[in-house]
Amino acid sequence: MLLFRVLLTMTCVSNELIKYDSDESRGRCVFSGSDIEQGTLCATNYPLAFIALPNCISSVCSHCFAQSSSLMKCSKCHYVCYCSASCQRSDWAQHKGECRHLGTVLSNFCIEEASLSDARLLLRMLSLLKADASKFCSLD
Repeated sequence: MLLFRVLLTMTCVSNELIKYDSDESRGRCVFSGSDIEQGTLCATNYPLAFIALPNCISSVCSHCFAQSSSLMKCSKCHYVCYCSASCQRSDWAQHKGECRHLGTVLSNFCIEEASLSDARLLLRMLSLLKADASKFCSLD
């Protein structure tokens, strides 16, 4: 069962070894201009933004994705859940941008869960962009 959606970004570890490119038939690509020794780390992926899917929002922690039947809801938006105060504090930098809007949207509008998920991912990305634009890379 799929629990969460993730938007990934790739970070180049060895700029002199590889080149990022985009190709219509292959999509995003990584090319090497020289031989790379086996085992050499050339690039890494890390989650740029992630959320629990709507069908799991009340059964998994919104930060660590631990499954639990005794999660605590955010006291402000009453939508996202956490397994501990520590997870809630760790997620606050990401959640605060969406938190102030979630309560209003959920209480005043009838919105599809899929649309809400997309909006949450977008708000988390915008929050990151506002905090640190270098986390977003371009293939240009």
